[in-house]
Amino acid sequence: MTENANAPALDILLGNRYRLVDLIGSGGMASVYRARDEVLGRDVAIKLFRVASTNADDFERQQGEIAMLAGLAHSGLVTLFDAGNDESDPLNPRSYLVMELIPGLDLRNTLDRGPLSSDDVRHIGADLADALHYIHERGVVHRDVKPANILLAHSPGNDTRPHPKLTDFGIARLVDGARLTATHFTLGSAGYLSPEQARGEHVGPPTDVYSLGLVLLECATGQRVFTGKGQEAAFAPLTRDPEIPAHLDPILAETLRAMTSRSPEARPNAHEVALALRGIAPIDGFRRSVAPDADATAAMMMPAETPVDATRLLPVSEAVTAVLQQGPPPLPETTDAPEPERSRRAPATRTSSSARRWPALLLAVALCAALLVLSISFGAFDTPAPTAPSVEYPAVPGTIGERLKDLQESVEP
Repeated sequence: MTENANAPALDILLGNRYRLVDLIGSGGMASVYRARDEVLGRDVAIKLFRVASTNADDFERQQGEIAMLAGLAHSGLVTLFDAGNDESDPLNPRSYLVMELIPGLDLRNTLDRGPLSSDDVRHIGADLADALHYIHERGVVHRDVKPANILLAHSPGNDTRPHPKLTDFGIARLVDGARLTATHFTLGSAGYLSPEQARGEHVGPPTDVYSLGLVLLECATGQRVFTGKGQEAAFAPLTRDPEIPAHLDPILAETLRAMTSRSPEARPNAHEVALALRGIAPIDGFRRSVAPDADATAAMMMPAETPVDATRLLPVSEAVTAVLQQGPPPLPETTDAPEPERSRRAPATRTSSSARRWPALLLAVALCAALLVLSISFGAFDTPAPTAPSVEYPAVPGTIGERLKDLQESVEP
């Protein structure tokens, strides 16, 4: 980046404390300088904006936002030390931020050398997702996640993994949105805007998740997802989804696909992204499946009832009823002429013996019928079973014997 005509001359002292040393980079909204903190004797980074509010109420609001952002502390964030307004030129007041100076390259410069490995992409993505989750929990939305706003604090060849740090978090809240619009600045960068940003809708944490997904996809492929200039790149997310190459690591591919959904509600939150990229929890874990209907679940858990065939019960009930209604059969008549005394006693003896046998037979029949009914009701005859030997009932003479034989035949399969 080259110096802009609006950038101040070097050797200027901001807030009677920070002396600008040299230009690090310049963009559409601000220039970044290496500066010296003359109070603490350390080097810092100064981001000097080209626009600032001259309204006292807006200035007070900005100071409140600065105090809130200065209280944030996370390993994935560039530390914000201080902030203020430069009013050396009353006609062109400028806000500035004092930040931690990170030696090394930003992610934009790193990607100029080619794509990163899947392991590095997942490490960078998980660390940045943790940082986004941290600021989202505190009501801050970055709004401009892009490679140029991601600094790499590791030393290649010494550290075993990259250590990204997110900078410029909350900048859109510090600078007056109305003045930014009036001067044709956008809250975000074309090519990394979410669909809701492109439509001018409400911007929340899902926007940062979407933009981070585009950044990580670019890290994995070495190619910017939405190319073109201005509106062409800004509105591309409205009409198509990013293409996820088939050769990507499966965990990374599935996570990126979820992060870059066009629907904000369908995206995982930043914490879920970090868990997925670290292999702790699958990305689809955040989608809460609809529980099955309770009645349907109970029906699946309970065994199906076996319907009772009434036509099979009918002969049994009729047979039992007939036996019970028939009463004792008449005793067979004898042709022998017994002696007088024997004739008077014998009929009474036979009648008493038959009366004792009859209740026992009725009880046996009733028990058999009850067992058959219960067996049919519980489906004992519905499934094939080993053939049991047929039951031989005792021979009973006379009409009751014939009825018992009919009863047995009616219930045998």
